[in-house]
Amino acid sequence: MFDNISSAPYRCDNTPQSLCNSAARLNGFLVGVPLGNVFLPRQPEERQAAREAEMTNPLSDSSTNSATVLVVGAGPTGLLLACELQRRGISCHLIDSQPAPLHWDRATIVKPRSLQIFESMGLADEFLDAGCRQRAIKIHADGKPLGTLDLATCGSIYGFNLGISEEVTESILAGYLHQHGGRVNRSSRLVGLISQPEAVLAEIECNGSRYTMEFQWVVGCDGVHSTTREQCGIGMEGHDIATSWAVFDVTLKGWLETYEAILSYLDTPAVILTPLPKQRWRVYLRPTSQESDLLADAAATLRAYAPSTSFVDVENPTRFRCHTKVASAFRAGRVLLAGDAAHICTPAQGHGMNCGLHDAFNLGWKLALVCGGADPVLLDSL
Repeated sequence: MFDNISSAPYRCDNTPQSLCNSAARLNGFLVGVPLGNVFLPRQPEERQAAREAEMTNPLSDSSTNSATVLVVGAGPTGLLLACELQRRGISCHLIDSQPAPLHWDRATIVKPRSLQIFESMGLADEFLDAGCRQRAIKIHADGKPLGTLDLATCGSIYGFNLGISEEVTESILAGYLHQHGGRVNRSSRLVGLISQPEAVLAEIECNGSRYTMEFQWVVGCDGVHSTTREQCGIGMEGHDIATSWAVFDVTLKGWLETYEAILSYLDTPAVILTPLPKQRWRVYLRPTSQESDLLADAAATLRAYAPSTSFVDVENPTRFRCHTKVASAFRAGRVLLAGDAAHICTPAQGHGMNCGLHDAFNLGWKLALVCGGADPVLLDSL
């Protein structure tokens, strides 16, 4: 069914120069000219209204009967891809199996390149207002500092990471998508795909009912357990990590150090502190056992560096498993993969959400060109 499988990760090295030139002309961002229809910053109540406008029954709306691209999964990757397509005039049907946006999720760092992407969309100021700057990474072990990485030297006009919880990132992108005529179709999951020479038939289940739509292209942004990838017969190569991670949000009472740095303590157990707005922290750690007290584990490490500090107002304590995997192919005919559906890493590697955002931004303008008649070989370029 999907025998035209490509492993190329959107490479550009063998793309005809004429095609790259036409891409640069359409995608003004590549030549330093912002694309039109930039986004005016929205207030929090406006973002909430946009979230509430997300569809929970697409079968009741005739406007969803046709679209050029199906995007599966409305996390940061799927939302950004849908935004990029919609603002370029490519109709997009975005589905997500969850009935509502998640109230909390683990990712917390937006990196400089991602901020540059948001700047090209007119969203940088809204992100900067919602997040906090992380200007350095400080690494410690055995009770002593090992070194500091100054993010001002990263080469970007944004010489810092931005601390902002993933659900806020999703909310801002959902507001942008809504302004550009798109929306998330909730409680909708992909059931099946049938590949055809010029299209893909997708069967989608929504609230117990099923409907079928034809699309020119399908992009799976549906995570490590991607139904899209499974439907295409694409495997994941790599391994699961046996030792679990954990995370919780907290205020550090008695904290005397900076609030503008990520602090990594490479002890046993390892602890990573990432700043959030309002002097909150997201604490990642490797628990000492499956049954251990997460707060006690983290406090035992932190005590050697900040003995007067204690945890208060703890929220969202969660254990989770990690994987280091990459898909054996990123494309099967007219179906593509992006984000965690294509590759996944651990919090220690720290690139997960940002890699997905870069996938979406890179693929968005290329897919828009192809939908407009460009050679699909562009989709096999970097």
